[in-house]
Amino acid sequence: MNLQEQHLKEMKGLIHDFEAQLNGLQLLARENKSEAFKKSIEEVRESIQERNDFYFVESKALQLILNQTNELCIKYGIEFCADIRYGNFLFMTFPDVFSLFENALCNAVNACLQLGEEEKKRIELRVFRQHEQIVVLLANTYNKANTR
Repeated sequence: MNLQEQHLKEMKGLIHDFEAQLNGLQLLARENKSEAFKKSIEEVRESIQERNDFYFVESKALQLILNQTNELCIKYGIEFCADIRYGNFLFMTFPDVFSLFENALCNAVNACLQLGEEEKKRIELRVFRQHEQIVVLLANTYNKANTR
């Protein structure tokens, strides 16, 4: 089984699990158990984020970095949104892809960790191809001026 087939099989399993959880939420909503309902919604959100292995990307290095970043974001309460529409970095070496994305995402996580507890922490990564160029956009909620 190749990676894409394995990924599709895992996704079907996740969809089945989430459908069962949504059915449970519907039952709680019908029974007007609002506190249990709110708690269950939060648990489902966390479950989705924890199980998110991202879209299939051809670059093993990028796949590894996305998963590591997602785990860090879950650990530190940072919302991580990745929109990967181009993931074929076969023209680059594994170390080059790793260095490019790992450094940028690590810096984004570290910047979010400097935010106060009450501030929303979010990292957005978009990778897509436009004409003959590969575009990588990375943003986070840290916007304070450097005070060095």
